[in-house]
Amino acid sequence: MLRFYRTRKALKLRPLRALALCCLLGCAGPELDIRTHAPQVNSAPEISPFEGWKDGPRVSFERSLSAWNPSLNAHRLSPEGRLTLSLALPGLDEAGMRAALLLAHSRDPHAAELLLARLEDRVEGANRDDDGADVVAAASLAAWPEEERFTSALLELSIGTEPHPDLEVRVECASSALARGGSEVSTFLLRVLREGTPAEERELRDWTPKSTMAWSKSRAATALAKHLDVPLRFRADASYEDQLREISALESRLAERASVIK
Repeated sequence: MLRFYRTRKALKLRPLRALALCCLLGCAGPELDIRTHAPQVNSAPEISPFEGWKDGPRVSFERSLSAWNPSLNAHRLSPEGRLTLSLALPGLDEAGMRAALLLAHSRDPHAAELLLARLEDRVEGANRDDDGADVVAAASLAAWPEEERFTSALLELSIGTEPHPDLEVRVECASSALARGGSEVSTFLLRVLREGTPAEERELRDWTPKSTMAWSKSRAATALAKHLDVPLRFRADASYEDQLREISALESRLAERASVIK
């Protein structure tokens, strides 16, 4: 947790998104993969959202979430709980983000469908903090569920003919697709890393330019480093020279990996 907040300070992350990934990655654990805790919906115990999940203090929400299904075992959300969360999920606010976190932590396969549906609505909020629920939805699908159609959907949201219009969400979709084996997104993630440097590819840019690319670049670099099993050395606030050197290193490792697979 301490390491996360140091990262948050270094990257000047927005509060809602910082809370989202802190809860999702901190509680779920970055080592989780899509083969872990495969849902057994028929025998799974029922679970309901904890009291105060929607409007309680953030500290209380984070503490309660970490104790709510901490092992991420498969559960069935109660009908009332699923309805309550599904009604809050479309919101471009903190309640929507909290609903997404609870759906992700429930490990109810029906919850995964709701999270994917939210992403496939391709909503782009007017404010910078409006994408918290989408970031959670995209990040959570890196680890679960196992069905291949979720990988295909994430690829479509990342590099398809109609990608998600919010760049940060699109990068998170690509990161999850990569974690699930969709290496096709690597070229897109490298283009994100080059944005704003002398090597940027403006003619290939198919997203709305952002005033800051720190979040997107950091998440893209993290995904590529994890995919390649190498230390994360790229820093979005580094000099152009340092950024391009690390991008080149990642690109070389990707080429080596591709040649081995062939």
